[in-house]
Amino acid sequence: GHPARGEIFSEAFSISLFLNDLESLPKPCLAYVTLLLAAHPDVHDYAIQLTADGGWLNGYYTTSSSSELIAIEIEKHLALACILKNVIRNHHKLYSGGV
Repeated sequence: GHPARGEIFSEAFSISLFLNDLESLPKPCLAYVTLLLAAHPDVHDYAIQLTADGGWLNGYYTTSSSSELIAIEIEKHLALACILKNVIRNHHKLYSGGV
């Protein structure tokens, strides 16, 4: 699988968590997931990235934050990825006749 990947920038870094392959992430589902991210007031600094492998949930962090705050934000990132994976799975089942 594709568990995670990271990138380091000047004074920031990003962590990307794999959500699903593109076959299971059609445009209506992707639009729905994007709206969920945009609509939540406590969700910020996240983006969905599409690659040949599939969809990734990117989280962006500044290196000036305390290690405790970064740890909390990474836990939120992991929880959000789990929630979005369930949304994608349920959306796929619903629209592919699996439910």
